[in-house]
Amino acid sequence: MMRLVAAAALAATCLTGTRAWAVSAEDFMAETTGQLATLCGVEPSHANATEALSFCHGFISGAAAVYLEMVNGGLLQRLICAPEGTTSGDVAAQLVAWTAANPDKAATSVEDGLFEAAAAKWPCP
Repeated sequence: MMRLVAAAALAATCLTGTRAWAVSAEDFMAETTGQLATLCGVEPSHANATEALSFCHGFISGAAAVYLEMVNGGLLQRLICAPEGTTSGDVAAQLVAWTAANPDKAATSVEDGLFEAAAAKWPCP
């Protein structure tokens, strides 16, 4: 997984050339909740917004797919009950807002923070 993340960061660096970074290259490692929230919250006008937002949405989509497979396979208890039609953009907005409201969680692992943020908004009954 780390090789894939590193490759994505390298690709993003190559794609942006010498343009100014709105986020750091380290944020593309997405090891912490804060790093992913930074990518997901980048302003669309920044030079690397396409790369950051694409990474954000791709990461969320991949995490959601793994989560659902684990829940459906009986390996995890369902903790997140988002309504039908919830998008990666909805989850990204929740992550950014949740991380801003819980700055002490920014250093947590990206997986823990992402799922905790989603469960805070869409808990299961």
